[in-house]
Amino acid sequence: MSLSAKELLFYGFGQVAYAVAKADNKVQTPENERFKALIREHLHKIDPGLDIAQIIFHLIKQEDRSAEDAYEIGIQNMKLGAHYLTPELKSLFIKALEEIAGAYESISEEEKAFIERFKKDLERLQ
Repeated sequence: MSLSAKELLFYGFGQVAYAVAKADNKVQTPENERFKALIREHLHKIDPGLDIAQIIFHLIKQEDRSAEDAYEIGIQNMKLGAHYLTPELKSLFIKALEEIAGAYESISEEEKAFIERFKKDLERLQ
């Protein structure tokens, strides 16, 4: 599957979201469901022509990566589509990660660390 730069931005974000969800060693069903709901509620509005959830989950399901590997690859993919980032999209990405992490019990220290790291990396993109 060949992805455009814009699709890579969203795919990379999906990998980062996966990393946050897996930071405590397992992606919980509520985290997965919250991610899908966020895609439907917010990110799909950014570009209705992109089937963002399908792009992300089709590719991530085929991978068995550690949280660290998923994060690093996600940031690399996001860099390829960074020129599509807007302040609104950055805010949505951060909010989405916080909601995914909080979807199952409380946000773990590992999840918090990934979110803080993402905020810093996101500022460096563009």
